[in-house]
Amino acid sequence: MIDAGSFAAQVLDLLLDGTDPVLEALRSQTKSASVREIERSEFGVLIDLWVEDDVQPLDIGHRFAIDDLFGKVSGVDGEVGFQLHVIRGRIKTIEAWVSEAGWPEEPELVDSWYVAPDVDPEKAELVRVEERDCAFAVRGIEGDPEE
Repeated sequence: MIDAGSFAAQVLDLLLDGTDPVLEALRSQTKSASVREIERSEFGVLIDLWVEDDVQPLDIGHRFAIDDLFGKVSGVDGEVGFQLHVIRGRIKTIEAWVSEAGWPEEPELVDSWYVAPDVDPEKAELVRVEERDCAFAVRGIEGDPEE
């Protein structure tokens, strides 16, 4: 199991927060998920997850990522971006990255927020939002980006 107070658990909880059925199904996988490996670099961390074989995956044939979460990590200058990769319908990898070198050995999440497309359709940028846009968060499930 993933340690409840760990960085991985905190980020995963935020990435899967919301009432969307996709988020709810993925959240149910966390009950039998564990951290298999952690790979650190100067620019972030990859946390490889393992979900037990008896857990029902989402019925989806392609990969997608949930990537609407940003935050602050103690000891890191600037924003941190987060992604949850879903492969073969199972939560697989949490990725956290920064643009400047300096990822800490023991990261501590101190603030977080969600982003969504700007309401002005002429602007092609993401903006911080007060309330998470769950449809935007799981937009990758709609189709195979390879097609």
